[in-house]
Amino acid sequence: HQNYALYALERVGMLLDAQEIGGVDWYRLGAERLLKEERVAEPSSLAFALLFLSKGDAPIAIAKWQWQGDWNRQPRDAKHWVEWGGGELGKRLDWISAPLNRLDSPAAKASLIIINGRDEFKASDDEIKFLRAFLDGGGTLVAEATCDGRAFADSFRRQLQTRLYPELTPRWEAINRQHPALWAKHELLPADLRGEELKCECREFRILLLQNGMSCAINGDIDSQADLPRARRVATNLLAWARQSRAPDKKLDAITLAPVS
Repeated sequence: HQNYALYALERVGMLLDAQEIGGVDWYRLGAERLLKEERVAEPSSLAFALLFLSKGDAPIAIAKWQWQGDWNRQPRDAKHWVEWGGGELGKRLDWISAPLNRLDSPAAKASLIIINGRDEFKASDDEIKFLRAFLDGGGTLVAEATCDGRAFADSFRRQLQTRLYPELTPRWEAINRQHPALWAKHELLPADLRGEELKCECREFRILLLQNGMSCAINGDIDSQADLPRARRVATNLLAWARQSRAPDKKLDAITLAPVS
């Protein structure tokens, strides 16, 4: 059966946690082929097709930004984030990693974009354009410097403050003790969510730069497991808070953000 071959491909992709195989989005390729079939398949072949297609039913809650640096130091953080957070929220959710260089980037489907790293942060004009459109559409951006990445934190803070909304002169402030993310699901202490948020008197931004991050613990790093209970609670709350503002779309949905002038 050809559809058995697709199901076997899906098993390989899931076990390897690979969104692409040989540079090809294997799920999109297989789904498009199945959806174009006109004849009714045999029951066994149809069953394999449905098993394959069911993997794309979960909405894309989190997109991990493939930025121009060490974007994937914790390769399993986003996967574990949606598994644990989705489980606590009673939702079956998915994630992707993607560049933000076009308004129709796969990341446009997500409620929450996460970014972490240690190196100096850099962003192109196209990435800034995408971020403006995503945030104006209710999206949330959460950043974290990993491995004491002061260079990342300082450059991220500077780049977003000066380039994202220069006409509004935003500023970074400590996350407010009344921030809604503190009780979006679990009741957190202010110390659980230490960091900064980009603010402006005339509007709210949904941008956080965390100081006590979560990626290492969620990724499964052995020396960070003592922090895992807090990290999981914070991750769940951030996911719940993001979904309140922007609903996630499914993997095969074609989403193009509206440009911001």
